[in-house]
Amino acid sequence: MPAARLAAWVLPQLAPDSRTWTEAAVARVKLGGLTELGPAMARAGRRVDHLPLVPLPQGNFPSHWTADQGVRVLLAASLPWDPAARWLKDLDTLFSCAEVQESIALYQGLAFLPRPDLLAPRGAVGLRSSIESVWAAVALDNPFPGRHLEPAACRQMIMKGLFLGADVRRIIGLEAMTDGELGRMLRDFARERNAAGRPLPSHFDAVLSLCPSAHP
Repeated sequence: MPAARLAAWVLPQLAPDSRTWTEAAVARVKLGGLTELGPAMARAGRRVDHLPLVPLPQGNFPSHWTADQGVRVLLAASLPWDPAARWLKDLDTLFSCAEVQESIALYQGLAFLPRPDLLAPRGAVGLRSSIESVWAAVALDNPFPGRHLEPAACRQMIMKGLFLGADVRRIIGLEAMTDGELGRMLRDFARERNAAGRPLPSHFDAVLSLCPSAHP
């Protein structure tokens, strides 16, 4: 998504002082790149409130972001992305230095950065996180996995979500991700749980029912 469209959604919903600061920070990032982006990401949590953003009827904007998260994604989307190799290196640096709330915003915003087609490895890193809120930022209510992750990565995401007790029904495109291999993994998982006398996770049956091989 072009940063201009993101800005047209986020900026009008900010308080006047926050909007002025954000517009100036975006301009600095466009000129100064990562040198300006890192400090701006850290300051966004103090300069912008945490009130929910209102999604627009048109435009496929998320329905669960807060204003500070929207600003952080807008800042990241303003990072110069040509050449792509430099952009990817800068993004890796940004993600590796981010604190938890910054990471959540960045992972939520993967699909809204200029070249999401290049970011599957970064999405996979988020899904491996031991911090559940970071995992959820990639997996839940996010169009990125369904558009850009390989089927094997999607299957592992679903299995981890069940293990964590997450509401995997919030995975966008869940039905398209369910296949015969996932059904096999789910049945193996169920046998292990039953043998150990442990209950199956919430929503397990709902996911299994979507797998083609789950039916006789």
